[in-house]
Amino acid sequence: TDGLGHALAIRYLRLGWRVVVLGRTDRRATEDAAAIYLALDLTQASSIQRIGATLSQASVEAIDALIHCAGIGWVGDSAAQSAASIDAIVAVNFWAPAAITHQLLPLVERVQGRVAFIGSIAAFVPAPHYAVYAASKTAIDGFVRSFAQEVVGRVRVQVIHPGPIRTSFHAKAGAGSIDASRFPSVEMVADRVLRAMKRSAWRAYSDVFTAMLAGVATRAKRLIDAIVAARTPRRGHTQPSQRDAIPVAIVTGAGSGLGAAMTIQLINAGYRVIGVDRRPLESMAADRYARYQPLTADLADPHGIAMIAEQAAREDRLELLVHCAGTSAVGPFESASLATLQQVLQTNLTGPMQLTARLLRDEHLAARASVVFVSSLSHFVGYPGAAIYAASKDGLAHYARSL
Repeated sequence: TDGLGHALAIRYLRLGWRVVVLGRTDRRATEDAAAIYLALDLTQASSIQRIGATLSQASVEAIDALIHCAGIGWVGDSAAQSAASIDAIVAVNFWAPAAITHQLLPLVERVQGRVAFIGSIAAFVPAPHYAVYAASKTAIDGFVRSFAQEVVGRVRVQVIHPGPIRTSFHAKAGAGSIDASRFPSVEMVADRVLRAMKRSAWRAYSDVFTAMLAGVATRAKRLIDAIVAARTPRRGHTQPSQRDAIPVAIVTGAGSGLGAAMTIQLINAGYRVIGVDRRPLESMAADRYARYQPLTADLADPHGIAMIAEQAAREDRLELLVHCAGTSAVGPFESASLATLQQVLQTNLTGPMQLTARLLRDEHLAARASVVFVSSLSHFVGYPGAAIYAASKDGLAHYARSL
């Protein structure tokens, strides 16, 4: 109903296509009056579930092109971003496109159609003032890299990354200092996107300049990160046992696997560890147990994040936060349970971002504390058969980089 999505709808109508528009409001104008409009809130699962029934009522039996343009943002200090804002951005920018694709894939496959996700150049460069937005767009890139391999030969799946566009997006996101009038018009970018959709690659760019910028940013990633690291105050290397007070670490996912091993290592190094998990580690050697505090909490539950924050508020020297919590759902995306997939996304991406923002906002981390995010090899090579997992770990890595 606005921006790039609206411009694309107009172009498809002019080409004689039958167009269905999904948006928060029915902003019907003369030039798009022929479109079928469905007003819905993409942050609500109940709204998304209505799409299939609406299309059936409109006698839509096949979809040649499913294009995901909806997007929202938030600009500011990452520590100040609320849990509700993080939830909304992940929901609209990533989860809703994934859930809609899951629901409508049979209609697209019926005519060997295509699914196109609109990404952003922000997926390739550090985004310190809009880390969650950039993470959501990186998650899309990771999802498509994996999912496209699952449906090859049946459906064409593609992510198209544009650069900045002259729309009201920046003002709505809170970036009042950005002069959007200097960016390409939405009509120009819409034409470029249509051309990009004709390419066969799973990843495409709206124009040559954006492709070059993404390429340079990818090749110079180590240099960019080294420059950022050089500006970051270095922590001292004094052993914890030599300090006046025992330092405290929070380890999520501490009940098993890497998180449990990390917990033992930190205790051996002199830390007192708050081990967070839905099923905390119970067995612990007697000489270590005095420095171990299990906390039963779920990162996919707002109450769990609140419990962790409350515990952090009681600590004087919280010097380390390690995000080891992670879950997966292996199997074809199209046949997986959406509830299970959403649990993966919340545990691996949304929850860690919300917990980090809250601890920073409430100043529960000590000066020069370290925050560590455990990503995955799938961030580099893709993971067909676990596309949401791969997406969540892509998003987490880029969030950490921006933060």
